[in-house]
Amino acid sequence: MQIKIGQLVHYYQRLQMDELDKLPRPAHITNLPPIKSAMDGPWVGLCIMNPNGHSFGLYPYSETPKPGYWTLPPKD
Repeated sequence: MQIKIGQLVHYYQRLQMDELDKLPRPAHITNLPPIKSAMDGPWVGLCIMNPNGHSFGLYPYSETPKPGYWTLPPKD
């Protein structure tokens, strides 16, 4: 997997209150910190675009969508 700063990814909210929250939020990779974990894929800094504004933080990768993780958008 090749990731880079500025790349668009999908982020899944940690709290899924209704069906709308199960949809991914668009996010841009803002930095690539040297955090690695045997259980999680690469961690990245994200700018997550929410309906009420942006949020920033470090998040782990998952191949399949799950709350609190980012994924690559599906290929068309």
